[in-house]
Amino acid sequence: MRKVCCSIFGELCDHEVKRLQKVAEEQNYRLSSLGNRYGELETQLESTRQRASELETKLMAEQVLRQRLETQIDSERSAHQTDLSSLDMKIEGLTSRLSATDKILAHTRDQLRDKNEALRGVERNLKETTIEKNTLDRRLEATQQEVERQVAVVNELQRSRIELQERVEMLGKAIAAKDFQIESSDNKVASLSERIDQLTKRFEQDRSALEAANRRLTEELQNEKAERSLVQGALEIARESRTKIQKKYVALRKKTRLDTQEDDPTLFDEEEVETNVRPLKSPDAE
Repeated sequence: MRKVCCSIFGELCDHEVKRLQKVAEEQNYRLSSLGNRYGELETQLESTRQRASELETKLMAEQVLRQRLETQIDSERSAHQTDLSSLDMKIEGLTSRLSATDKILAHTRDQLRDKNEALRGVERNLKETTIEKNTLDRRLEATQQEVERQVAVVNELQRSRIELQERVEMLGKAIAAKDFQIESSDNKVASLSERIDQLTKRFEQDRSALEAANRRLTEELQNEKAERSLVQGALEIARESRTKIQKKYVALRKKTRLDTQEDDPTLFDEEEVETNVRPLKSPDAE
């Protein structure tokens, strides 16, 4: 009867030992999978950090480009204002010159009218003053030469006036082109500002998402550490209970005084008991 009880108790102990070994193997496999998952999460965190640094670099480059464009627009605007002031001064000079030319032309016309009237008087008095004919002819030739010269001057002034009008039109076209360039530059600056604002908002969104993911990963890591500590405590308890069972079993075998041929005393030697249960190492020790 004692042998049957001992054999049943031994089978129960072996079954409990096998179950504990199986549980330990499952916990080791779970710990290895958790370690792999932790490595993957660290890789994902590093990639997200690199992406955040790249976005910060792009944002700084866009800000530098915006400052450069603003500086260029200010310089072009000042140059355009300088050109406009110089053109205004030139237009004022040309206007004053044109008014002076108009005055000279009116005065020349008055002189021509007076000379024509004098010529008519000379022609009326030509028959009466035969003695002064040669003198009047010379004066007439001189007057005609003066008229031709004045006509040439008037034609030259008209050509100058036409050239000035054409130049004023060209200057107006140049001013319109400059205004169009300034308007296009302002539109470009506005579009770049909108793009920078969009990139800033996107960076803030990505940053908040990365911070949330980091907090979630930290919480998962803390939970995994807590589970690992619980598993390690369970293994320690199992090892202590197995040691107590072995001690009780050895004491029971000694009391039964079984034959040395049926039972091998070395199997119950407490110092030489083999086990597959190994203590778990904490993550801090690794």
